[in-house]
Amino acid sequence: IVFIYPIVDEILEKKFFYKIEHEIIKNTLKMIILSFIIQITSVPLFLYYFEKLPIFSFVINVVGVPVGTLLIKFLFVITLLNILKIEILNYILIWITEFIYNAFEGFILIGSKIPLLQINLNSKISIIFVVIYYIILMIFLKISSIKIRFMV
Repeated sequence: IVFIYPIVDEILEKKFFYKIEHEIIKNTLKMIILSFIIQITSVPLFLYYFEKLPIFSFVINVVGVPVGTLLIKFLFVITLLNILKIEILNYILIWITEFIYNAFEGFILIGSKIPLLQINLNSKISIIFVVIYYIILMIFLKISSIKIRFMV
């Protein structure tokens, strides 16, 4: 993730993100892309170690990373307001934070009821497959990054 996300971010910044003027939209899209990168990079490890591929985790992470980031920001502001003894805004932010948390928890609960949430493998995949997967992924991203640099 540490090696792949900066390359993808650079590619998308030069191709798409520079057109987006609103920072909130741009940052939300970046969070969704980060969630996608997390999924892309963790799939071979899930297959290798657990011999299962959780399908719904992709959707949960795409929603969960931005929601979790938002919750952390709200909780930070709430903590700051508590330190400063500003109680009126504190109650409003606590209510908003609880609402977001409960909605996300409900989303996960409903999602957990969906059948076929994971794909089970009958045999263990080879570590060679995992290494080749990451090598191909890095080569593809480097080639894409080089193409973008020459196009701009």
